[in-house]
Amino acid sequence: PDGASVVFYSQVGPEGDLYVARSDGTGGLRQLTDDAALDRVPRWSPDGEWIAMFSNRSGRQHVWKIRADGSDLQQVTQALASVVAWSPDGRRLAATRSRPEPGEPSASILDAHGSSELVDLPVLPPPNSQFAFAANSWSPDGRRIAGQYGFTTLGIVVYSLEARTFEHMLGFGEWPVWLPDSRRILLVSRGREFH
Repeated sequence: PDGASVVFYSQVGPEGDLYVARSDGTGGLRQLTDDAALDRVPRWSPDGEWIAMFSNRSGRQHVWKIRADGSDLQQVTQALASVVAWSPDGRRLAATRSRPEPGEPSASILDAHGSSELVDLPVLPPPNSQFAFAANSWSPDGRRIAGQYGFTTLGIVVYSLEARTFEHMLGFGEWPVWLPDSRRILLVSRGREFH
C-alpha cells in the first residue's frame, strides 16, 4: 500500500509460491511461501500487514492470509473461494466463490480476521445471471466493488454496497482496479481501444 513493495506469485517452477520485491526494481526479493500448494492472486491489506490470496493448501481452493513477513498463515474461508478484494478499512474481504451452483451467489463479503461470512452478494441480474461476479477491487470510498464476469467471459461490472445492485460498465476488459478518486477504474483490455 505504501508503494515500496509488490507481492506476486510465480507461474514457473516452483509454481504457485508467493514473493515480495521492492517496487523500484532494486531487488529485495523475498519468498513468502515455499511448499507444494498453489497460492494465487495475492492482495495487500490496506495497512500492509497482511496479504490475502487463494490457495489449494487445504486440498481445496480457499482464501488464506499471511503476514507480510511470511508468518502467521491462516485459512479465512470455509466455503470454496478465490480472488479477493480488501475493504478500505481492512476489516472485510469480498471473496469470489469457486464454482457456485446455478442461482447461488458468486461472491460474499466476510470478516477479514475470522471465518464468518457477513453478506452474500446477490446473483447477477439477467441477462448476465449465467456468469459469476468475480470481485477484484473495492473502491477507496468503500461504496462499490469492481469485478468482472467470471474468468472466461470478458466484461466489467460494479456492485453498489448501498443499493445492493450491479451495474454493467463494459462488455470487454478484465481485472478492474479503482483509482484513488473512486470515480475511475483501470483495467486490462486486450486489443481494444476506447475513450
